[in-house]
Amino acid sequence: MKNRSVVRCLAFLCAMAILPAVPLATAVRQPSSLPPLTARTELLRFSEDASGQTAGILSREKTDNQGKETETSSAPASPVSSQPEAEASQPLPESGAALSLPGTYRVLNADSGQVMELSPFDYICGVTAAEIPMTFAPEAVKAQAVAAHSYALRQMGLQLKNPDPDLQGAFLSTDPAHFQAYLSKEERQGLWGDSFEENEALLESAVNEVLNCVLVYQGEPAAAAFHSISSGKTESAKDVWGREVPYLVTADSPEDAENPAGNGESSLTVQEAAAILSAHLETLSLPEDPAQWIQITERTEAGMVTSAKIGENTVSGEDIRSWFGLSSANFTVECSGEALTFRTKGKGHGVGMSQYGADAMAKEGHTWQEILARYYPGTEIARVG
Repeated sequence: MKNRSVVRCLAFLCAMAILPAVPLATAVRQPSSLPPLTARTELLRFSEDASGQTAGILSREKTDNQGKETETSSAPASPVSSQPEAEASQPLPESGAALSLPGTYRVLNADSGQVMELSPFDYICGVTAAEIPMTFAPEAVKAQAVAAHSYALRQMGLQLKNPDPDLQGAFLSTDPAHFQAYLSKEERQGLWGDSFEENEALLESAVNEVLNCVLVYQGEPAAAAFHSISSGKTESAKDVWGREVPYLVTADSPEDAENPAGNGESSLTVQEAAAILSAHLETLSLPEDPAQWIQITERTEAGMVTSAKIGENTVSGEDIRSWFGLSSANFTVECSGEALTFRTKGKGHGVGMSQYGADAMAKEGHTWQEILARYYPGTEIARVG
């Protein structure tokens, strides 16, 4: 699972193939996978082709006074974004003709190589079940469903602009290294066993309630990244992926700091540590004292290591996380005798919504809208048809 998490960090945005015992570190995508944001005056709308089969044609409608402009393509579009602290009592905006979902999501099954045609409901049920356990509070599950749906629609928008031939005509994939994990109903039944009926009812109820709600930002689907648990503050996309995203910024998640699920520890011998470092660094001259081997020189506001010295080499915290299979890049290093010990805070890349934080908020009585407002400031929730 640690290796898979590292792969995700090399592929952004965005949660994760195995599961629901604990929330997974989100599917991480490279910042380059984020299309440029468009002006707020553009809204996206899916429509069907003449045969009614391909619900993946994107129409862009101008909502200002400059008239309308329409583009069509054989691939699907992306969603829109969400606003900070909107009052929970406020009704969600109606989309009218501005934004609607395609009737079918074409998804490549990464295991079988077959392209599945799924309804939005079936797809979001499968993704949500693969990304968060049903033991979490219903409002947290709803927040997860909205985040995952928004992220999926954004990825569909990328395929609209630059179709990937490896997807064989699909717009999404079950490959968690590049998209999001997915569990079919049969897989959920095998995973949940005797709890299937109860969990399935909880899942379907949550997805039904929020299926037509999408996070949007300036007329584009929000790249709603998420992760397992933060250190008490989430990380910014700029610090982790080198690209600034207005709504993926550091946010307080104090419940995470008090949750022991966010604490990790990994020990190995100094000989094992030396072998790992030698395997990843072309030139390496280590001090005699192992306590001096890894010197942390810079951290983010949330605590992620951004720079460290190893001998004469300068490396990133993500490098060290990858090499040593750590839960996060927020760590300390201690040496005692012949053992080198890493202590980590948080799990995953730390960007966007903390799943454990969402669960804690939900158990405190917060709604899914309030959860999303905390972790994706500056976005809005749009209701789509």
